[in-house]
Amino acid sequence: MAYISSIVASMNHMKERVILVGAFDRLNFGDLLFPIIFEKMLKHYNFQAKIDYFGVIESNLSTYGGKATRPLKDLFNDDKLPDHSTIVLVGGEMLAATWTTIFRYLLPKYGEITLRFLQKLLGSNTTDEISRQIVGVRNDLPWLLCPSSFSSNVKVVYNSVGGVDILRLSRKHKESLKSALSEARFISVRDSITKHNLDQLDIDNEICISPDSAIVMSRFFPKRLLLSLVHDKTLSIIEELHKGYFCFQSNMYSVKGKEKVIADQLMKIAKEYGMGIVLLPIGIATGHEDQIAAKKLKALIHNNYAAIVADNFGVYDIMALISCCKCFVGTSLHGAITAVSYDIPRVGLTAKVKKLAAFCSTWDDAEMPLCNSVDRLFLSVEKAQSVTQASLAAVRNRLIFEYDLTFQKILSTLSML
Repeated sequence: MAYISSIVASMNHMKERVILVGAFDRLNFGDLLFPIIFEKMLKHYNFQAKIDYFGVIESNLSTYGGKATRPLKDLFNDDKLPDHSTIVLVGGEMLAATWTTIFRYLLPKYGEITLRFLQKLLGSNTTDEISRQIVGVRNDLPWLLCPSSFSSNVKVVYNSVGGVDILRLSRKHKESLKSALSEARFISVRDSITKHNLDQLDIDNEICISPDSAIVMSRFFPKRLLLSLVHDKTLSIIEELHKGYFCFQSNMYSVKGKEKVIADQLMKIAKEYGMGIVLLPIGIATGHEDQIAAKKLKALIHNNYAAIVADNFGVYDIMALISCCKCFVGTSLHGAITAVSYDIPRVGLTAKVKKLAAFCSTWDDAEMPLCNSVDRLFLSVEKAQSVTQASLAAVRNRLIFEYDLTFQKILSTLSML
C-alpha cells in the first residue's frame, strides 16, 4: 500500500490527464455506471486528475446519473492532449463491438430497422464503414485505440473489458484488435471466455482477468446513501413493497414469444414467497428495450399481485431497487453484478446472453443458479434463496478484493512514462 501511496503522490505532482472512453452516451445501466465507478476509485486512492469523458457522440445523460460526453472524433483531433496522458477504455463488451452495432444502439427505432436492412442488403463491412464515417473517426473498431494514432505520447488502458464474441470478428477486424491490444499499456478482461478468445489471437501483451469494475459499487454507495439519491417514485415503490419484493428484468429479445410463461412463473414466485414484483428496466436504449418487455409482462400479471413497473430510469434508482430486493432475476449483466455487490441472491437468464453466462461462470458462487429456460424460473429462484448470507458476502468480498488488485496495477501504469 505504501508503494501505491508513493505512486499517487508522484502522479498528483504531475497532474496527469485521464480520458475515460466508453458508451456513456446510451441509456444502458452499466455504460452509465462505468465512469462513475472509475472516478470513485481514483478518489478512493487519493489520486487527483483532470478527467474527460468521451462517448461515440456528444451527449449529456446527467439526468439519469450519467456523465456528459464529448464525441470520440474530438479525441483524435485534440492537439492539446498532453504527453503521458492516459486513455482508459473503462468497461463493457468492448472488444468485439463493431461500428454497425454501436451506431445502431444510438438510433431511434426506425433508424435501427433501416440500418439492419442495409446491413442485410449491403453486408456488415459496408455498414461498418458508413457508420464509422458518420461518426467521423479513423479506428476500424469503435473501442480499439492505438497510441500510435495520436500525435501526443499517450498510454492506453483496458479496464476489465469483455469480448465473448471476438472469434466471430472478420479476419481484418481480428488483425486490428491484435495490433491495438499489442500497443496497450495495460489490459484486463472481465471473464475467462474473453481471455481464452484473446489467447487464440496470440496477442503480444500480458492480459489479466479481473472482475467487472462495477463490483465495487457497494463500497461507494451504501443503501442509506442510495436512498438519498433516488427519485421519490423509487422510494414509494420500496415503501409500498416493504414486506419484500423481487426484481425481474429482461430485454425484449429474451421475452418475445414467452410472455405468458414468464408472467405465470413470476406470479408463482410472488405467491410462494409472499413478495411483490418489481419489473425493472435496466437497458432502455434501442436494441435492449427492457421497458417494453416490462410493460408487456405487467399486462399479463393478475391484479391481485403487487406488480410495479419501475419506469423512472436512473443509475441510482436501479442500484437502490436491486440493493433492497430479496432476489434479482434478469438478463442484465450489471443487474447481476449489482446483486453480487449488495449480497442479493440472483438468477441469471443466460439462454441468449453469453456475456452474463461468461461472467457468472468465471466469478459467481457455483451454488448460484443460471436459468436457460424461463419455465424453470420458480425453481431457480428457490435455489437462489437457499444460498446463505455468508456465501453471498464471501463472493462479494472476494471480487472486490480482486478488482482492487487490478486497480492498483492501473495506478502503477499511470505512473509510467
